[in-house]
Amino acid sequence: MNDNRPEFEHQLWNGSVSEGSKPGTFVMTVTSVDKDDNKTANGMLRYKILSQNPESPSSNMFTINNKTGGIITVAAGLDREKVPQYTLIIQATDMEGNPMYGLSNTATALIRVTDINDNPPEFTAETVGTDLLVRAALPSEAPP
Repeated sequence: MNDNRPEFEHQLWNGSVSEGSKPGTFVMTVTSVDKDDNKTANGMLRYKILSQNPESPSSNMFTINNKTGGIITVAAGLDREKVPQYTLIIQATDMEGNPMYGLSNTATALIRVTDINDNPPEFTAETVGTDLLVRAALPSEAPP
């Protein structure tokens, strides 16, 4: 009998990924448990991403392995200066993910985009002044 819904080990998961990471870069794994027998469909879980916020530069920056809960990048364009953090709503469903018969639960994954040295320094003023000190040696101070 399928009388237990999946329960995530945490309601809030924290992960990070470097900006500029290539598609296929591992980010994190989320996990849940189901008290039903995992040798039957009642306890066999499947994961999916319900939403990503923000949806920039693509609405599908990440994907999840539906059996393991492993999250990886699938699109290029991670840029900490533009989007420093993503919020994913993750769903776990038993009955092998069957939306008609399976029981579901959700959790939140926060993915922080970490900085790499990808921007050169910039001057903040339009003009830069310098002071130049010129000292002329007096004849009495001239070396012998």
